[in-house]
Amino acid sequence: METIRCGQFSLDVEIVLVQGTPVTLRVPVRRCALAERMIALISKTPEGRVVARKLTLDASSRQFLDDVPEGAGEIEIDASVVRAGFGPDLDVIHSAECTVQRCQESCTPHFKLILQQFGYAEDARKETGAGCRER
Repeated sequence: METIRCGQFSLDVEIVLVQGTPVTLRVPVRRCALAERMIALISKTPEGRVVARKLTLDASSRQFLDDVPEGAGEIEIDASVVRAGFGPDLDVIHSAECTVQRCQESCTPHFKLILQQFGYAEDARKETGAGCRER
């Protein structure tokens, strides 16, 4: 089994201040660029935003989606503000699990399928899986 880490995976560190104390926590945040791009794309429409809220990990990502006015049509969301809770295959984002093989065999096909489901066939067609190998 291939264990080379996926090029879509990254590990960021976010700082959490604990109110009323001098404590600063550094929290690792696992990220998947493919999942974040998928969420940003499907979030353009009201129907997609309903699903996107369920796929986001943190309150700030959900808050950004919740701030879209009711009845708003298509909007643009920057993928860099999204924190996906799952990969496009709806499985865990984790360094041990996010391999090139998983990306090519599971995440990319599911990414394409979900985009097609929400009417983004052209974006789905453009995804080749090349990002799985890039590092």
